[in-house]
Amino acid sequence: MFFSRRAGHRYFHRGDPTDPDFEVGDFTKDGAWHSLDLSGIIPKTAKLVSLKIMAICGAAGGYMGVRKNGATDTLNIDTEKSLPIAGVAEFGLCVTPDSDGVIEYKIPELPFPTLEMIVGGWFK
Repeated sequence: MFFSRRAGHRYFHRGDPTDPDFEVGDFTKDGAWHSLDLSGIIPKTAKLVSLKIMAICGAAGGYMGVRKNGATDTLNIDTEKSLPIAGVAEFGLCVTPDSDGVIEYKIPELPFPTLEMIVGGWFK
């Protein structure tokens, strides 16, 4: 899906939340895909969501992937890998939610002392 003002799509910046929407204890870290409900944050009309992630991984090889809920492919996903050594990573990911505002995420079974996600905004 192509997003542009000419196509009628508009970006809605959420503002500056005071706390992360999700923290390390809200995620299952086992290398499998899991659902994450954003419906309390985004409107049902959201077509694409921007996420801001801050992670501290205690080992090399940390990453986070997101995809549309119910997707079965492994090609149309947005993934960010951390540095090859343990450390802090800050990055943004974009994902298409399903009609109920749910996405899927994947995080490996590694120590993450800190993992925070903020929904920055969405296109509709």
